Amino acid sequence: IGIGNVWRFCYVIAQDGGAASLLAYMISFVFIATPLFMYEMILGQFVRLSALPAWKFVHPRWAGLGYSQFLMTFIVQSYFVMVIAYTLPYIFGSCVEPLPWIENSEDHWYSTILGQNGKHGESFIQWHLLVSYIAVWVIIFLSISFGKEILSKVTYVTVIAPVVLILILVIRTSTLPGAGNG
Repeated sequence: IGIGNVWRFCYVIAQDGGAASLLAYMISFVFIATPLFMYEMILGQFVRLSALPAWKFVHPRWAGLGYSQFLMTFIVQSYFVMVIAYTLPYIFGSCVEPLPWIENSEDHWYSTILGQNGKHGESFIQWHLLVSYIAVWVIIFLSISFGKEILSKVTYVTVIAPVVLILILVIRTSTLPGAGNG
């Protein structure tokens, strides 16, 4: 389950027609997405190749499917990398006392993070966001470039660390004054 399933999907379904949109989504999911996904999984298991050579194995004219899979994955990944990059200024800002967004979190988002004057203000390249974006891509590159041995260690950290952090947050917040009242 990705962040899009939890965060954006419900909003889009509600905006685009509710149950009618959900019905069209479910029909597409059952009759198009799931069979294609299963076919790609079976094909990958059978030929043991990446997307482009696997589709070329089926037929050389189908190489475009491999290229389009790469392009779509890159576009979606770029979006999610930017969402993750937005968190880095907050991570570093949370190390400062008092928190920079404690006065007005919306104003902090628009003026400090996005560099805008209000919600619809003009904005130029924000260098701290560009550095955050590049840093996340470097982390991704380093995570996958050294093979599955390193990737398995990265997976241990990225699965166990959030669980540990949630436990720490639950324990810490349960010891705060008034925690029993909530």
